[in-house]
Order: sequence, then structure tokens, then C-alpha cells
Amino acid sequence: MNLPHKNAKIELMRFVFSILVILYHCHRTLGLKEWTFMTHRFPAMGGGRLCVEFFFLTAGYLMAGSIQKSLSMEKDGVQSDISNGLMALQFVWKKYKKIFPYHVICFAALFLLRIYSRDYIHRPWAIPRFIWDSLPEFFLLQKFGFPTTDVNIVEWYISAMLIAMLLIYPIARRFYFTFVYVYAPVLALFLLGAMKHKLGTFTDQDLWFYVADAGLFRAIAQISLGICLFEMAGFLSQRRLSKQTRIALTAAEILCFISVIFFVMFGSSSGSEILIVILMSILILLAFSGQTFFEKSLEKPWIFFLGRLSLCIYLCQLLPLNIVRLWITAPPVGVKCLIVILLSIIIGYVVQVLGDMLPFAT
Repeated sequence: MNLPHKNAKIELMRFVFSILVILYHCHRTLGLKEWTFMTHRFPAMGGGRLCVEFFFLTAGYLMAGSIQKSLSMEKDGVQSDISNGLMALQFVWKKYKKIFPYHVICFAALFLLRIYSRDYIHRPWAIPRFIWDSLPEFFLLQKFGFPTTDVNIVEWYISAMLIAMLLIYPIARRFYFTFVYVYAPVLALFLLGAMKHKLGTFTDQDLWFYVADAGLFRAIAQISLGICLFEMAGFLSQRRLSKQTRIALTAAEILCFISVIFFVMFGSSSGSEILIVILMSILILLAFSGQTFFEKSLEKPWIFFLGRLSLCIYLCQLLPLNIVRLWITAPPVGVKCLIVILLSIIIGYVVQVLGDMLPFAT
């Protein structure tokens, strides 16, 4: 299966899950504890941690497409450890360069905000140590386990994703079909099950799991699953399906999306984690298969714009969160959350424009 062009459904979901991540952090930071509808109250954003699974799964899917493309371009079909290693480094370096310009801008802004909020202005002797402690996070190396600051803590996902890709890519490329059909699903289920058994959850990135950060194992597991989804979507896309079957698949796709959103917004952070991962995997599989309806109707410039903007929204979200937390204290929590979302979109767009202007932007 060839790597497809950008998928409008995936781009729209990328934006939706970025907004849900922001609401989850509003839940943790601003006290968004419940939704109110008429006289009824429901718990809010308890399952928000699982939004990140979408990004890990799609990252694995797209990495599998890159591996397949590189394998098809090999003239002699002979692989070596050197070629696999170089391809892995090139792939991850390309991802790193794609993210880094926007990361630098958000990191710098939050770094200055941390200096202000922690009163380092009146303790300038503490700033050099703060800079030194922030270096692993600045270079997105924090998930190697280095002592780190929390300048932009949401970037743990970026660090874990890049490290996991660097570990998985050469193995997946060298033993592609064995990895897809055997090692990837077994590895994913083993890691998720082990973390669930030992830690009680596989969605808490702050915990330590034996020899590494739990967030790194979480990334390895989900990216491995994403690689499996690539081959499954390829198989499904080649089937000649009746209209009735495609209608049924479209209904399943919509049901999976609604179920995941419902759990994220009204569920808890534990209990049904593996079920939500399965539903999210089915959702991504069907969206990429090309066998469900509505994709063409979603292929609008503004959809792809929102999809691209989602990275900068994700990276900058702590800026509006801290602005609201520190200086906009009067409005009710619902209004605060709306302000955070609007500011995230505005600041995210500014970050994207500025990032595109940097000389090392790709």
C-alpha cells in the first residue's frame, strides 16, 4: 500500500483531539470538573489522557507508510544494518526538524513566563541553574529520563514519540512483515497489559516503569499498533465492497468516533482504557481505508488548515492556560475554558506563522 495523501478525516480529528487535550488540561488546571446540562451534572474530561493515543497511533501508521515507500525504492532489495540505521536517523531527524521551529517559539515564551511566575527576576542567581535543567526539555530529550524542568510539560508526547520511532524504525524496516504480523501486536499488548497490571493505568506519563518512563513505553506500544493499522487499512482498501457494506463501515466509523469523544468528555482515566484504544484504532483504520463515505466532502482547505494548525495549538496551550490562571480569574470556569481555547487557536496561528519564517524551518 502506498502512503496516501493527507486524509481530511484524520486532519479534522487531529484538530478535535488537540482541542480535547486543552480541555483536559483545563480540567486539571482551572477546575473544569463537570458539565452542566439543564439541571443535570456530568463529570468532565476524566478520560482526557487518552487523546494522546490518537497521535501515537497515527504516527505509527504514517511511519509504516514511510518504511514501505523506502523499501519499494531500493533497487537491489538488499538491506543492511547501516542502511536501516541511516534511514531511521533520517526519518526521525526529518520529524524533529518539522517540529523544532514551533517548539522553540513556544518553549522560549513559556521559559520567560516561568521566570516571571517563579519570581526568578528577584533571584537572578537561580536562572543559570534553571537554564541548565531545562536543556533536556529544550532538545526534546526529557523522556530518556534526564532530570528536567517543566517549562512545556505537554511536550513529553513529542519526546516519547521521537525516541520510540528511533527505536522501532530500523527493526520494523529490517523485519517488516514479521514485525507487523507478530512482534508489533504482541509488543503493544504486552506493554499495555504490563503497565496496566503494575501501575493501574497505561495513560499516566509521569510514572516510572522499571527502567524507563511509562510515557516512553506507552509511545512504543501505540506506535507499534499504528504500524499494524497501516497494513490492515491497505488490505481493506483493496477489497471490492458493496454499497451496503460501505454504509455499515461508515456507521461503525461514526459510532467509534462518538464513543471515543463521549468517553473522553464524560468518562474516567481508568477502567476502559484498552477498549477506547481499540475503538480509536478501528476509527483510524476505517478513516484511512478509503472505504467509508464523506471523505471527499471534507476535503476543504480549512480542514487541512486546522489539521496543520493542531501541532502549534498543542505546543502553545500552556501559554493561554497560564495567562488565564494568573490574570483572568473573575469569569466562571466555563468562560475561562472558552478563552483558553480561543487564545490557543490565535496563539497557535501566530506560532505557525513565525515558525514558518525561521531559517531552519522545513
